[in-house]
Order: sequence, then C-alpha cells, then structure tokens
Amino acid sequence: AVTLTPQRLLVANYGNDSVSAIDTSQNSVVGTLSLVTNAAPSAIVASPNNYQAFTANNSNPNCTTCSGYGETIFNPSTMTNSGFLTGHYPNTLTLSADASTLFVGDDEIDLSGLQFLRVYNTGTGSNGPTIALPASPTQSALSPDGNTLYVVSSNDGYYQYGVEPVDAITTVNTTSMTPVNNTFSDGSTCEALAVQPTTGNVYVMCENTLLNTTPEIYITSLNSDGTMSLVSYFTIGDLSYGLAFSPDGTKLY
Repeated sequence: AVTLTPQRLLVANYGNDSVSAIDTSQNSVVGTLSLVTNAAPSAIVASPNNYQAFTANNSNPNCTTCSGYGETIFNPSTMTNSGFLTGHYPNTLTLSADASTLFVGDDEIDLSGLQFLRVYNTGTGSNGPTIALPASPTQSALSPDGNTLYVVSSNDGYYQYGVEPVDAITTVNTTSMTPVNNTFSDGSTCEALAVQPTTGNVYVMCENTLLNTTPEIYITSLNSDGTMSLVSYFTIGDLSYGLAFSPDGTKLY
C-alpha cells in the first residue's frame, strides 16, 4: 500500500510479523510496526487521509494454534497500533473510495466450511453484512467508479484434502451488497486480478495448475446484471501472484 502525504510504501513482512514504512524519496525504512507473533500479514490497505491503515493477518500455517488474529488497525503516519477487527484467516483487503468501508476476504473452511466477504464500517468498527463466496478469496479490487467490488477466489489449494476445485470471480454491488458469482473452469487456480482504470475491464490471472496447461490472463467486462463477459485472453510464461496497472492503464505488471 502507498500513502500520499508523506509518500510512504507500506510493506507487509509475512515472515517476521511486521509492517515496514519506506520513504520512497530516499528508499529507506523509516518506521516499523510489530504485529502479534505468527500474524503473517498478507495484505495492507491505507486510507487517503493517511490516518488509518489495515493489515490482513493470515496466520502462520505452521502454527496449529494461530487463527482469529483478524485485521490490525494502525496509524501509518506514526506506525502505531490503534485496534483490531475480527477475522479468521483474512486474505485480501479493499477500502471503498471514501475509506468508510473495509471489505475483507476471509476463509473459515477449517471451522465452518465457509468462505466469505466481511464488511466493516471503518469509523465505528461495526460489522456490516457477511457475503458468502464460492471459494477462498485471494484478491479483490474496486471498479474505477467504486460501484462494484471484484473478488477472485479459488479452492484448488484444498484439492489435496478432498475439497472440490472451484474458481470464480464474484461481483458485489457496493450499494446493495448483492453478489453475483462468475465461474472459471474447475482447476483454473485463479489467484490475481487487476482493474484497468481506463476501460474498467478486469484482468484475472489463472495458473491452470490442476488443468496442467499454460497460465493465462483473462480480460473480462462487467454486464449490467453483475455477470462478467470474456473479452479476450492471453497466455503468460510463468506463474504470477499479483497484477497491477499503471495509472494511465497502458501497462499491466
């Protein structure tokens, strides 16, 4: 995540349970926030006003008693902890454009067999609706107008434990909180997405691990009923766990 004033890059240190703040003008670490032991932060988002940021504490998989660490709330200007939100194994975080709502992709498959999206009011910390997802959430992002949240999810990592493979992108209307699930071929192992800022098209990276085929990026567009249509696709040479666009939308990383 990046804060604007001052400009800082916030880095989730999964291996040592901390967050680093990097001064991008000097490329040096200027602050560190220590998290609970075995927090294993997997994602960070920061509000535009620089006074509030969140980590998704995914918990170290080698720790059998580590779960329910939820999300840490912290001040990115001072790098101090200011509270926690509930959660089991949160994987992905997205803030609404005005930073009033936090969307958390959470996985409770080991507890309840459920995977879902938690919605929080960032001002009060109160819970909003809980939205069921078809698989384990891996990444999420908002449409350029902020009216639609996209969540990509995959259960392919649980296939070895007897869980049926499911791969999907869910669209959520951020006003009505109504979800629509759009599925890929089972075994596609879809784990990353990015929204092109100019067209609003959603690019989804699928590893195709269980299909034993070359990884692909699917270009999709949103329909008025929340379904997604395939625009095009292309293959990539290797696996990718993250996608991002340049601000003008002309380059995909």
